Amino acid sequence: MRARDIMTSPAVTVHRDTPIGTAAGTLARTGFRALPVVDTGHQLIGLVTANTIDTYLFAYPEREALRRTWPVSEVMTTEVAAAQANADLADLVATMLEQQVRTVPVTDGPQVVGVITRRDLVHTVAEDQAIACGEIRKR
Repeated sequence: MRARDIMTSPAVTVHRDTPIGTAAGTLARTGFRALPVVDTGHQLIGLVTANTIDTYLFAYPEREALRRTWPVSEVMTTEVAAAQANADLADLVATMLEQQVRTVPVTDGPQVVGVITRRDLVHTVAEDQAIACGEIRKR
C-alpha cells in the first residue's frame, strides 16, 4: 500500500502570505489540525498547525485582532516531514511515529498533491485491517 492510496487529495493548502486568521478559519472549516504551506508553484515550504496558531493568537489576547492579519509565514514550521506519493505505507507510519507528527504532506515531485493524517491511517486500518496491518507488520 502506498501513500497515494490513502491520502486526502487534493490537499487543502495555504500560501505563506495567507493571514493567520484565514488559516485558522480554514482549519476550523475543514476539521484538519495542520495545513501545508506552499509557494506559488504549489511546492511545499512549511506547515502551520492549529496548536501553533492557537498559541500565537491567545498568548497575548490584547493583540489577537492584529495578529489575525499577519501572514502564516510568521508561525509556520519549515522543517516538515513529507512523503512522496509512492512512499510505502509502513515507512510512512514509521516516520510519523519516530518524528511524532500527525500530518504529513504528500508530494509528487516538488508539488503537494495530498495530505495524510493519523486519522487517515486509522480509517485505512478500519477499512482494510488485514492488508494494512500485514504491510505495517512486515517492517
